[in-house]
Amino acid sequence: MLFSFLLIIFLICQDLALSGKIEFQSDFKKFTSAISVLVPEERVDSSEKNIIRQEPVYFDLYLPRDFEKAIFQFEFDNKDAELIEVGAQTENSQWELKPLNLENLNNLNWTQIHSANSILWQKEEKYKSIEEFLANLPEINKIAVYNYDLDYDYKLSNYQAKNYLTVIEPQIAGNYQVLTYIKDETLDFLFEFQADNQVIGLAKIFNSQGQEFLRLNILGDSLQIDMPELSEGVYKIVLELPDEVITSKITSLQRKICFINQLNIIKESQLITEAKELVFFAKDPQGLQTVLVENQPLEINEIWKQVKASLNPGFKTINIPKGNLTVIGNAIFAFEPEQYFNPRLINVSPLTNFEKEGIEYIIADYSLPLNQDGFKMNNVEFDLAGKQIENGKLRFIISAPGLSLEKQGIKIKNIKVKLQRQSFLEQGVIDNILDYLRFYKNEIN
Repeated sequence: MLFSFLLIIFLICQDLALSGKIEFQSDFKKFTSAISVLVPEERVDSSEKNIIRQEPVYFDLYLPRDFEKAIFQFEFDNKDAELIEVGAQTENSQWELKPLNLENLNNLNWTQIHSANSILWQKEEKYKSIEEFLANLPEINKIAVYNYDLDYDYKLSNYQAKNYLTVIEPQIAGNYQVLTYIKDETLDFLFEFQADNQVIGLAKIFNSQGQEFLRLNILGDSLQIDMPELSEGVYKIVLELPDEVITSKITSLQRKICFINQLNIIKESQLITEAKELVFFAKDPQGLQTVLVENQPLEINEIWKQVKASLNPGFKTINIPKGNLTVIGNAIFAFEPEQYFNPRLINVSPLTNFEKEGIEYIIADYSLPLNQDGFKMNNVEFDLAGKQIENGKLRFIISAPGLSLEKQGIKIKNIKVKLQRQSFLEQGVIDNILDYLRFYKNEIN
């Protein structure tokens, strides 16, 4: 009886994490009290459950109480997976991704400057510190970033407003995002829609600092935006529309009109882009066709099948002969060359060719992995505020873009997780216990 009582007290004290810290580890070969196996099982090696064959895969972390941080240490062999990122699920069911491994940064032999969690690579040493670099940025097209929010003020040199209308008849279905540039002119757009019923949607407008400053409801078959006296810079218009709604015409005074990341193209079209990787897929048989990318044929011969294209640096055209096709990429698109501009910094990916793209500086929030006995070791850290914790469980993703069954996979030899919060002494016994009971009530039951 006494032993059972003491065991219960011991387990409760463990869950309470009196010191403010608790640690778990797993090799993903079986469930533990804190860490699940990798799922779905068809993406994991059938005999060695800790080898990832396809991506993405997921695992769950079971929290015994409320914690502020989760610090993971992965020991892994990435074989031929060049990029690995780990993500925690957020309250809006998105993923907050953190870098675990990126080979073309691991192997870069440029001069490095380290500061806190950041690294600056320089092809030729010019700056003595990251602070000096940030205070005196070189030309933007010479900089690449990875997992880093670089604050810079983009300006188009020699830009002049025009006094005539641009008309685009794009035939885009559902949601999309527009980038434009203004200087000494009105932000002027008229969007026209086709729909069987009254269009009900939302337009969000973001300023050159990336801050949302206006929302407009879309009611009826058009949306007019007329905003004078805005400061010079890049503006983004996000249109949230039902999939069945088609944007049939865009009329604007703006000279530069581009589209971001994804377009659902309904009619025959030609797009201009600098994308290095694109994905195409058709939702119905009408979208099955041969697309020309850099004048090279790309067969879309099965609905819902994602067809990838890896592209050379520089401008290229995409010819979509039949429409009814979705185009996705970390990219900017335009329907005419004179409408194209690219205010984005180059983001480092496995496809980035630093030499061909003229990159001389790279800044990243990234820790270079350590090599130990044939395995790499690296840490990722998550703030648990704003994460989607349900029944005491938080889901994580392991993403390795480009990983497929034809490749060797990723072996996770070991994973350790350290959970942190305030200790009893730091927070106070009563507040600490109340937090524990509140978590237990809200998340465990």
